[in-house]
Amino acid sequence: MGVGWGDLDGDGLLDLYLNNDGEANVLYFNDGDGTYSASKSTAGDINNTGAGRGVAMVDYDLDHDLDIYIAVFDGANKLFQNQGDGTFLDQTAAAEVGHTGQTTSVAWGDLFGADALPDLYVVNYNKENVLYRNNGNGTFSDVTSSSGVGSADQGTAVAVFDADQDGDLDIFVTNAGVVNQLYINNGNDTFSLRANAGVGGDSVALSYSVIWGDFVGNDTALDLFVVNGMHPNSSANMLFKNSGNGSFSLVSGSGVEDESNGRGASGIDVDSDGYLDIFVVSFQDNSRMYSNNEGDGTFSNITDLAGVQDDDGKSLGVA
Repeated sequence: MGVGWGDLDGDGLLDLYLNNDGEANVLYFNDGDGTYSASKSTAGDINNTGAGRGVAMVDYDLDHDLDIYIAVFDGANKLFQNQGDGTFLDQTAAAEVGHTGQTTSVAWGDLFGADALPDLYVVNYNKENVLYRNNGNGTFSDVTSSSGVGSADQGTAVAVFDADQDGDLDIFVTNAGVVNQLYINNGNDTFSLRANAGVGGDSVALSYSVIWGDFVGNDTALDLFVVNGMHPNSSANMLFKNSGNGSFSLVSGSGVEDESNGRGASGIDVDSDGYLDIFVVSFQDNSRMYSNNEGDGTFSNITDLAGVQDDDGKSLGVA
């Protein structure tokens, strides 16, 4: 259910980590010739089992290699510290980030004071979301209450980005059956819920995923694309244009508003024309590739042309 790319052994090649539900997780090292080798780690560390939901990589200890945090729905989340040789050490307890409580998604970002230390935001389903501040010594502090970002809804995904272009990172959370939430960074270690930002969606939409990028206008303001699942009263996928100050407007007629029981998305310039395109995976339908029509707010479905149909469906994540 979770997937991520990152150079985990320092050879300049992107490796692949899969966070699985009920089976051992798998780390594939890129051999550089189109093939991959299974993890060098031993069972019991990076191959943690459980109801995996998400994965996020970052150099949390600033030792110049990527570490891994995984979301576990039925147990404690895990933080694995990269040892620099293709092996990982479970530092969950030492770092004090072993949250237990139906975690669905996680994201890293320097959320406090631009101190270059990656902080951690954890999204939970029917339990309070958690914000951990990086102390810079290998440990984290739970600052959920003091920061004001601890909603307890049906959380499904999170995006950390600068929504209002003021130089600090904000937090956007998607929910299933509850309006989505944008928390604006106040620059003083607190956040404010911006209820009138225009990205809440409706209260019955099953929002499962979100990605950010300059999808509309090529104006450097970061827009949002929200993937919704199928529900009798749910919305189609939603593209929101950023006005540049943290307020958004729904882009109608964009061509990406399919109702295919979506689960995940990725933004990438697949045709190298300078505009971000969108790839969406679905749980009950084919995957879809949308080509950005030069930033004018519309997209063309090029799934067949690109050859990326997923006839089997049942897709849950993409990177």
